[in-house]
Amino acid sequence: MSQQPIAIAYLPWADLEDEFAIGPVSFWPFHVKAAERITDATVRNHLARFFETFVDNVGKPVQTVVAVSIGDVQSRAFTDEEYHAIASAVDCLIFAAIACGAKNGVCANNSSMGPPSADRFDLCARWIWPTEQGIVVKTENSLGYWSCGQYKITQPISLGGSFLGSFQPLLEGLGCAFSNEFPIDVWERLLRTLEWFRFAHTESTAVSWPHKVVMMATAFEIFLEFPERGQTAYFAEQIDERLRLEDSIFAKRTDKKDKEHEACLAAWWARDFYHLRSRIVHGDTVTASDFLYKDWITHLIVADLVLLELVKRMLYEQRCIGDDLRRTAAEWAQNSDDSVEEFERVLLPGMLGLGLDDVHEAFGWIPPLAQRKKRHEEQHERDDA
Repeated sequence: MSQQPIAIAYLPWADLEDEFAIGPVSFWPFHVKAAERITDATVRNHLARFFETFVDNVGKPVQTVVAVSIGDVQSRAFTDEEYHAIASAVDCLIFAAIACGAKNGVCANNSSMGPPSADRFDLCARWIWPTEQGIVVKTENSLGYWSCGQYKITQPISLGGSFLGSFQPLLEGLGCAFSNEFPIDVWERLLRTLEWFRFAHTESTAVSWPHKVVMMATAFEIFLEFPERGQTAYFAEQIDERLRLEDSIFAKRTDKKDKEHEACLAAWWARDFYHLRSRIVHGDTVTASDFLYKDWITHLIVADLVLLELVKRMLYEQRCIGDDLRRTAAEWAQNSDDSVEEFERVLLPGMLGLGLDDVHEAFGWIPPLAQRKKRHEEQHERDDA
């Protein structure tokens, strides 16, 4: 019997039906693909017996296990680089599934369309050793023994909602970031950002709403490279610069010195969100209403979708997504006096680009589509006059 660890990681509750890759990391439903992906029958049988450990709430072995691998599954250990890639790929998956799920619920104005939580994608173990009596599993800080057929792990209740809509295009873009050509400084910031996103999206009772606000604020601090001072103003300025659309609604506010400032509504949200974070870390009293943005939409939901837009824009700038948009812009520019860059700018927010308009409209940051169309038609008439 081999005493070598088996080169496989696993997400016992992920329940993903399709096989896909994020960079060098493969995700595949174990019970469907094991015979195809694991050629060593001994290794395959050991793993099948081990995964019977994971059961639903009535004690029945689940069929939700997703295997995570790099290369062939065989009796060997992952290198540190391989395991780091796996952990990073899982964070990419968590971000894509949750943020895209939140987008669908917000745009449908349906609070029941909740996305999965980070707990659904729990990356459980690092090394697995088969023995005569069972399997030994080593995590970062523990060593456990599972006697085959006796020890059971029950599915947690904190898995969140269902998978709604497609997050595969975003995963493909994130997968491109694993290439050696991707800027290493941007890559490292992205990974640390998504790690804090994962922390903020557990449904464990050990993590409260104030914790989640602080952790999401930390994700923004990393991604946008906050300065040591003036963080609130910097965040608002960055969001005003990056998320402002042609149709953005602006508002004015007066500061403590009676100086008036104008910014798009997305920027004012950023200021309010970071102010909420500061109240929490400074020990001020916060109530449940402080976490609401509008109607049933919380500040944390808005934070998810703001980060989604920032990541999409970054991936577009790095040419990891948006090839169809660039081709369309190039075709249209051939018969126009406007540049390719101008067409890209115009196309970027809409369905031909990054699909940002519907989120901004749902938040009330831009007017409804009918009003936007009417305004553009009137502008074209004035330009042609």
